[in-house]
Amino acid sequence: MQSLRHSLALGLVVALAACGGGGGGGDGGGSNPPPSGAPSIIGQPANVAVTAGQPANFSVNVTGTAPITYSWARNGVAIAGANAATYTLATTAVADSGAQFSVSVSNAQGSVTSTPATLTVSAAIVAPSFTSQPVNATVTAGQTATFSAAATGSGTLAYQWLRNGTAIAGATAASYTTPALSLADSGAVYTVSVSNSAGTATSAGALLTVNPVPVAPTITTQPAAQSVTAGQSAVFTVVAAGDPTLTYQWRRDGSNIAGATGATYTTPTTTLADNGANFTVEVRNAVGMVTSNNATLTVNPAPVAPSISTQPLPVSVLSGATATFSVAATGSGTLAYQWRRNGVAIVGANAASYTTGALAVADSGAQFSVVVSNSAGSVTSNTALLTVTLVTVDPLIVMAPQAQLAFVGQRASFSVTASGTGPLAYQWRRNGTPIVGATSMAYITPVTTLADNGANFDVVVSNSVGSITSPAVLLTVQAPVAANYWLRGDAGVAQTATLNFANGARQASPYNLTLVDPANVPATVVAEAGGSWLLLASSSDARANPQNSGDSSERFVVYARGTRLWRLDLLAGSGTPTPAQVSNASLGDLCASATPGVVSEGYFADIADAGSSVMQYRVPGTDAQCGTADDRFVAIRVNAASTAAPVDVPRLLVALTDSTGAISGYLARDGNNILRLNASFGAASTAFTVGAGEITLLRTPSGPGTIIFRDGNTLRAYNTASGTAPVNFGTAAVDFQQLGEVSSPAATAFYVNGGRILSYRLDNSGPLVDLLTLAAGQAAWPATRGNINAQQVLFVLASGGTSRIAAVDGAGTITNLVNESAVVDERSVGATPTRFVYTVDGGSTLRSAPRVGGTPLTLASSPQLRVVNFGSWAYESVWFDLRGPGGTLPGSALRVLDSDGGNPRQFADTTTVGGALFNGYTDTSVGRIIAQPIGSTAAASYSGATLLSLDAVTGATRVTYGTLAVAAYNVVDFSRQGPDRPALVSAQSLQSLGVNATDLYYVRVGTPGLVRLTNFVP
Repeated sequence: MQSLRHSLALGLVVALAACGGGGGGGDGGGSNPPPSGAPSIIGQPANVAVTAGQPANFSVNVTGTAPITYSWARNGVAIAGANAATYTLATTAVADSGAQFSVSVSNAQGSVTSTPATLTVSAAIVAPSFTSQPVNATVTAGQTATFSAAATGSGTLAYQWLRNGTAIAGATAASYTTPALSLADSGAVYTVSVSNSAGTATSAGALLTVNPVPVAPTITTQPAAQSVTAGQSAVFTVVAAGDPTLTYQWRRDGSNIAGATGATYTTPTTTLADNGANFTVEVRNAVGMVTSNNATLTVNPAPVAPSISTQPLPVSVLSGATATFSVAATGSGTLAYQWRRNGVAIVGANAASYTTGALAVADSGAQFSVVVSNSAGSVTSNTALLTVTLVTVDPLIVMAPQAQLAFVGQRASFSVTASGTGPLAYQWRRNGTPIVGATSMAYITPVTTLADNGANFDVVVSNSVGSITSPAVLLTVQAPVAANYWLRGDAGVAQTATLNFANGARQASPYNLTLVDPANVPATVVAEAGGSWLLLASSSDARANPQNSGDSSERFVVYARGTRLWRLDLLAGSGTPTPAQVSNASLGDLCASATPGVVSEGYFADIADAGSSVMQYRVPGTDAQCGTADDRFVAIRVNAASTAAPVDVPRLLVALTDSTGAISGYLARDGNNILRLNASFGAASTAFTVGAGEITLLRTPSGPGTIIFRDGNTLRAYNTASGTAPVNFGTAAVDFQQLGEVSSPAATAFYVNGGRILSYRLDNSGPLVDLLTLAAGQAAWPATRGNINAQQVLFVLASGGTSRIAAVDGAGTITNLVNESAVVDERSVGATPTRFVYTVDGGSTLRSAPRVGGTPLTLASSPQLRVVNFGSWAYESVWFDLRGPGGTLPGSALRVLDSDGGNPRQFADTTTVGGALFNGYTDTSVGRIIAQPIGSTAAASYSGATLLSLDAVTGATRVTYGTLAVAAYNVVDFSRQGPDRPALVSAQSLQSLGVNATDLYYVRVGTPGLVRLTNFVP
């Protein structure tokens, strides 16, 4: 490059010379031009500005005759080796700033020096870097925290503080102070970013810890006293709170225990010397100290394992008796006993002795042992052999066959219940002649004709010991009656009788229905439409009884006439009540099945609110038949001012009540769905589903609670309060029946099922529990009275020719109350305040026994005995009558005696009602019985009989209501509901007396006077 410049300069000089230009030497800038060819600077060196560390370049542009030489100088001092047209300072420093660089240019013609060029060197730009990082901070809640950092770098540094990676507004200084802090701020991480034009640096994170405000120690759970056995250790524990960290020091009897510095202290192995020592603990922290309460250590002697001092002995008994096994044992503390049979634990056998239930021969050979245990161990006794020898018992008839009524073309059914050593053989006889093939407990006749009327049937029951023949009973066969019927209430139909309809048969029990044929009533009676039902308020069974209005005050008589619903208000003033139409809406026809043997569905009532009734009936489908898919049900609420139209509803099953007894809703059946309705029959929702067959209600609570029912053979429990799905708690066997229920200590129901007595908790908390397994040939049935009290249920156990009256309580404990040498008649048990009253020998012997246990006492015995009333919880009296010679009614007399014996009192008053057989209804609130004469043949006449009210204790006449104008009557007594309830009296059925009696009588209880409703139609 230098050679090129020289060539250019030389060329320029030559060119100028050729043109005649040029002059002498000099610097070319003065008034004296340089000599021709001398160097001349045409481009001075320029000032240079660089950053420290960068090179600085200076250059000059000259003309002149070559060769030209250069000499650069710095601040006037020649720079060695700087001999070119350019000069580069390779590396600059800030110290070089201000230096001046010039250059001398020369050739043979002369020389010239440039003007100086100034070098400016700026310091290099440095990116930020930290000289100190933020450090972690620990503060107490409510305080602030300050974080700081230091950094270097070129120029002005910018700061930005961040919390958990998020910039903090306004935090742009080298330090940052937080606001007042809370425990929620603990754990936050703070960083700072520092930046300049060269870049950004971010600090390490600084952790913020916020501690709670210091709290002095407090003890939340004091150490508890401990009781141990010598040789064991005791553990004491304290629970304390406070901040900062707590320290513990346990003390024994005031002295510190070395090393016992935790919240729990475990003693060394104890000895009896440690008994009574007191332990405390001091809890400290930086704020304060607290001392616990004393905890006393009790050290008991080590227990002694049990040992048996007297082993159980073998026992031999006769069948039907019980056996008792006993053991004697010693050992520390309370000993626990568990008896075992053949190695299997016996439920409830937990005493030093164990008594079996009634034993059978099959029990012979069983081995019994007992395990005795305490906290130190257990010991098992020797086994004791049980030997049971068979006792044979003659057959005994427990329930004799009953007379039967059948219409021509129907069959009659007879049955017998007998006891005795099995197997029992049966042979039914007609008029004394054995019936071929009739060898079971029940006998069903062929289709009857009028020729069968008056036939007598009995049964011979035999076993290996002997035989017994039942009383002969009469079969009455009548010609069919008209197809249209009314139903009358409580007409004295026997509990086991069957009522025969033109369209089928219905069992009387528990309905007690009487048929009235409108075709045979006087002409003044308006015949109701076919299939109509006459309804009387005649039973307290509101769910099942179709003739009961269901009114809790028993105020209304509700019945159908044609397609309208009518009501009699028996408490609406004096005299004969006026029938009122309940609804102006057409009710349609009641169901009347045309299929023989199919029972039609008519009115029935559900439990109702006071002063009103809920009625329901079934309307036939489009095929005019009942029981078809298109049938519908209609319900209506009836009260003193009811005019509401019927409401279409599913088939109502049961009313649900609240804790006050008011209706809160209903359960209804729609196919396989059980719906829950509100009190207005609306808001239907599916509660649960059932099988295709009928369901049988076994228990309905008086308020919110559990309904028990049979779904086919499945036992189910539905809690109406919770509405949860029903619990399936068992399967009903052939012998299933209810014994009753208790309310204490927990609501529990008891059943006989599959030869066992079982219990079930009504809170649905468990399955059926076995309480007792019946022995072979043993039977159990509920007593009429049911509960002895709220804690026990009464029942009868019979085996062979003996029986027991027993009770079961809520704990499942079965207690024998009465041991009877005969068989107690099924469901005949009643009670007075002090004694149980019952019959044996098929009802011919009246007996009583103390309710606390004792020897039974015979009160009366006669083949003509008939018990009217077994007494009451309020009175000791027992009412009965003795029929005349041969069991005829004329000459009978009503008698009463105390349940603990004495001479019976006979009341001459009873002759004013014909000396008849009586049904008594005890009113325990006012102490009276209303007598009810019942005829047995069409020839019997009680015309002019007087209706009386007798005192239950003295037998004196309380009220004479009046003389009846018809031949016979029946009493329906609602006096137990209170003194203002009416007693209804209906005429006897024409099937019994053959009279056209359709009048209805009623009285206001406690006042004289009899009201007669002639023909009982509006």
